[in-house]
Formats: sequence, structure tokens, C-alpha cells
Amino acid sequence: MKKTKNLLTKIKDSYIRKPIRNTILLGGLVGLTLFTSIKDNVHFLPAGTMEINSPQKDQYVWGFFPFTKITGESDVSITNFSIMGENYIESNSSTGNVNAYGLIFGGNTSGDQSFVRNMNSQALIMGSNDVKNYSSVGDMKAKSLFFGLNNVKDNSIVGDMNAGGIIVGDNEVNDNSSVGDMKAKSLLLGLNRVNKGGKTLINGKITSRGLISHTPKGTSFGTRIENYIDYTH
Repeated sequence: MKKTKNLLTKIKDSYIRKPIRNTILLGGLVGLTLFTSIKDNVHFLPAGTMEINSPQKDQYVWGFFPFTKITGESDVSITNFSIMGENYIESNSSTGNVNAYGLIFGGNTSGDQSFVRNMNSQALIMGSNDVKNYSSVGDMKAKSLFFGLNNVKDNSIVGDMNAGGIIVGDNEVNDNSSVGDMKAKSLLLGLNRVNKGGKTLINGKITSRGLISHTPKGTSFGTRIENYIDYTH
């Protein structure tokens, strides 16, 4: 009882020190909670996995560590707000835009033979997009204060790839895939990597910027810009 009383006293004192700010924060939290309770396409998930099958409306998930799994066919957008969260598009599934916004980590992943209109991940520490085999994705954007990573596995087709972060901006494409423009920008490492083991088509311009920059033709200091029109690696 004494510990509970002390805790309540600390909360009260903290609230009194900055009443305007705390009232705004409390009001925002209450409003978001009420909004979540009355909207069937807005979900609060503190942690764990939520599976959504063939959604017909844009879906919004927020929480601390939410993992959103999309199955079936749809063309709606999926947005995840979290401390660390991820959207996963199940194999042989399709959806519209997928967005992941995280304080620490925000990620999007598509399973094999899946279709996603666009992928967008943004976070303070790491933003990551991962496309599995035999999949089709539009543009991929991974931005973060530190690490921005895009990865495309084998036999996949994607649009433009854009990765950025202070430490690393990295785009990687594996065998027998097709890509549009590739942009990797960072203060330290700007990397655009293409696997040498297979046939990969790059249909646009490759831009690597960083203290160390890399393209399929080599590694150097500063900026490397190469035009690869219908280039087969």
C-alpha cells in the first residue's frame, strides 16, 4: 500500500511540474484509444502478431512491438506505428502500399511469390525492406538516422530502390532479378550491391554516396554515379 501511494505521489508531482504538456499527451493518448475502439481498421497491439486476411480497407496498427501479418489478396495499404514493428506479407499474397514507422526499427518483408505495390520503412535506428524469391514490388524506400537497408532475393522484379542512413545506406540485389534506379546515400557507407552469381537486369541509374561508396563496377571514396540501361550483370 505504501509503495502504491508513493508511486501515485510521484505521478502527481510529475504531472504538476508540466501540466500543459502532460495534459496534451494524456488527451492525445485518450483520443487515440477511443479512435481505435470505434474503428474496425485501426488496431492497438502492444506486442505479438496480428494476422489480417484479405483486408478490404486500409489497415493501421500501432503498439510497442507489433508484428502484422497479411495473407490473401488485397490492394489496400498497411501502416504500422511502433517502437519496433514489422509488416509481413505472406507467401502467395498481395497488397498495396506497406509502411513501417518505428522509433527503433521499422521493417517490411514479403514472402515468396508475393506482390506489393510499394514498401516504405522509416525509423530512428534501422529501416529495412526485404523481398523474397519470385516476388514483385514497386518502389522500395528504407530511411533511418543510422541504417537504411533494402534487400531483393532471387528471381524478383522491383522498381526503384532508395536507402539512406548516416552509417549505412545499402541496396542489395540477388540473382536473376530486375531493378529500376538504385540510390544509396550515407555519410559513411553508400552501397549498391548486385550478386555476381546470376543474371540481374538494372534498368536505371545507380547512385552511391558516402565516405566509401560501392557499385557493381567497384568501390571508391566519395560519389559514384553510373548509368546502366538494360545492364546485365
